[in-house]
Amino acid sequence: GGAMSMAHVERSRLLLGVGYMMAMGVCGVVLTAIGSILDDVAKHCGTESTKIGSVFIARGAGAIAGAVLSATLYSPPRRGNQILKSTLVALIALIMYLPFIRSIVVLHVVFTGLGFVTAVTDTGCQIMTRKTHGMQAGPWLGANTVVFGIAGAIVPVIDIVTSDTVTMCAVIATVALLTFSTILAAPHPEDPSMHKFLPARGGKKPSGSLGIGDWVRQYYMTEALVGCTVFWL
Repeated sequence: GGAMSMAHVERSRLLLGVGYMMAMGVCGVVLTAIGSILDDVAKHCGTESTKIGSVFIARGAGAIAGAVLSATLYSPPRRGNQILKSTLVALIALIMYLPFIRSIVVLHVVFTGLGFVTAVTDTGCQIMTRKTHGMQAGPWLGANTVVFGIAGAIVPVIDIVTSDTVTMCAVIATVALLTFSTILAAPHPEDPSMHKFLPARGGKKPSGSLGIGDWVRQYYMTEALVGCTVFWL
């Protein structure tokens, strides 16, 4: 029935929202980790981290390219989740390859790749969140940014537990794999069924049953709570 269909769509949106937040968190973790493990990686390449700062320029170049290409990559008829899953697989491969690099040139290539895939993932999560939640996307977009910002705190915790670079990269890759599985389990936001029950433009549900006050209380209380939490944090 209609009620069951609506419940199924809402559960799918919730799963997608969580998946996109996890993907944003993975990007935050990776960007923190590559700085944290650079000393060990530099030693493997026979140099020091202070002498290969150019890897961050390479990462920045990859990030710019990824951000510029994202609009094209996530445009119809492509399915955005397919792009996200591809970038997560590439990210897992690159992060696991880091501890085994012995060439400075290869290191620059890998950092460029990490910059590219994290940028495409980051930008894609925001684009896909908007596609998934429509006019209700505000709190989810804010949550994505918050998760991206605080996820880096996981890296020092991992560093305390283990100082082994391979283990750290394996933990990060595992989180990325869980994120991949979450997005894989959810339907594509482009599917027609996912467009049901979204509120119309102008801030009203299709039934027109909610006033502005009800709308704010129902859909934006989460944003207010998250904002207060982050402020005090």
